Amino acid sequence: MMAVLMTAMFSCRKDNGTDLPSGGVNNGVVKISEIWSMDSSLIEYPAYDIRHSDVNAKHLALRCTWEGEKLMKVEYYNTEGIMTNEATLVYEGDKLMQVTNSGEGNYRTYSYQGDKLMRVEEYEGGAKTTVLDYYYNGTKVTKLLRTLVGAGEGGVDVVWTKSYEYEGNNVKKITQSSSALPDDVTVDEYEYDSKRNPYYGMMYFVANSPSEVFSENNTVTQLMTAPGGTQSEKTWTYEYSGDLPTTITSEVNDQTESYNLYKLEKMWFNYVK
Repeated sequence: MMAVLMTAMFSCRKDNGTDLPSGGVNNGVVKISEIWSMDSSLIEYPAYDIRHSDVNAKHLALRCTWEGEKLMKVEYYNTEGIMTNEATLVYEGDKLMQVTNSGEGNYRTYSYQGDKLMRVEEYEGGAKTTVLDYYYNGTKVTKLLRTLVGAGEGGVDVVWTKSYEYEGNNVKKITQSSSALPDDVTVDEYEYDSKRNPYYGMMYFVANSPSEVFSENNTVTQLMTAPGGTQSEKTWTYEYSGDLPTTITSEVNDQTESYNLYKLEKMWFNYVK
């Protein structure tokens, strides 16, 4: 869940009957104020008698600033309590149009067709690095193209294609592949609880964690099938206050022919009262 923590923290859903909101405005549904985090990992290479463990104690991971129903600023912190990034959000009316990050020329722009988000462009140091294009069936996003600009051999673009299948208002299955290795297909399958996912419908991090954004409920299992058929599973457990999670714990127990990996990650959510 640490990867999700750094890419998908804020519920900015607009309750307009669509799976992606028409802006970044949360009409009093869910507003996260802080998220705290801890994680530990152990990896073993039995053939070489190598073990490595790592523990990060509970620490503030991010803090949000709101003005009314608009998320205006997000501060990120590392395990030592040092702020590593400050993201500032810019709106036109109710639509989130730009996110500016720390560092010169680091920002993200959002483009719409009516109420639907169609494209996100990311820039680092003023140079375009990533383009995301969203495709719909009705109100649901069923395909996402992520273009990594100049990332391939010889400076060509690499395009990742993700296809989404739904069960109700939850993503049931994601199939993805890249233009660099089109025959290497990865499949993720999900199971859910019946509680409210605080990430559902958010705009701020829709670029990085769409499976979190598009699902109404909270993931309890993710079965990952890599090219060649190798499978691994990740599980989540929750503590709730009413319909919202206050604590999320995720575990990975991945055993392969070459290594054994165990990861435990935990997050604590504080909401605006």
